[in-house]
Amino acid sequence: MSTKTQTTTTHYHIQKKRRKEFLEEWRNYRQTVIRKEDVKLEKTARGLRTGVFMGWDGDRPTRCLDALVHEVDPGVTTTVHRHSWDAILFMVEGSGWTEVDGVRYDWKAWDAIHIPAWSWHRHGNDGDKPGRFMSYSSEPTLWTLGMSLIEDAGHKPFKDLPPKPAYSGGIQGDEGVIGDKGTLGIDAIDQPVEQIIEIRHDLEGCDGLEPASRRRRTDSS
Repeated sequence: MSTKTQTTTTHYHIQKKRRKEFLEEWRNYRQTVIRKEDVKLEKTARGLRTGVFMGWDGDRPTRCLDALVHEVDPGVTTTVHRHSWDAILFMVEGSGWTEVDGVRYDWKAWDAIHIPAWSWHRHGNDGDKPGRFMSYSSEPTLWTLGMSLIEDAGHKPFKDLPPKPAYSGGIQGDEGVIGDKGTLGIDAIDQPVEQIIEIRHDLEGCDGLEPASRRRRTDSS
């Protein structure tokens, strides 16, 4: 006798339940305005004090962008590290310096620095009072896609650090943006989409490189 198994739980119902739970969680922690006094700075293993305005490292997780605040004390040089996401630093108080791929940039309040993905960087302060800056990054987006990776190299000089990982080349011709006729330059795309994510698999075996876990940037251990 043949038997037939029928399940009443479909993929649709599973995803619907997950989305409902996510929306309920989001409503519980959502804040339209986050005040300075809402953010607690914690000493990190890299030598900074860091607090979270928005992001998975704190109590207000996000899925797209994050916003953190950092302080560098006088005489401090942080460890050097790199990660798979871009970041923008906006300096708000004091002064200091940031080294990006071996090049030092001095900064003061109202300066901004772009940290490209996979760029080795560290921060320091040669002044007499703490330097404070904000960082805004796409790390939550990459974490959602399973592509959030980070590597710390202690206090090694730049010349002893490994180069950027291999990556697929750019698209030849038009950049795939809307052109004069209002259509995407699809004809210019001659590479399979799979190449975009090949880097994720190539990096998993690299020494010192690991997925960025939640709360990593405010972990004091």
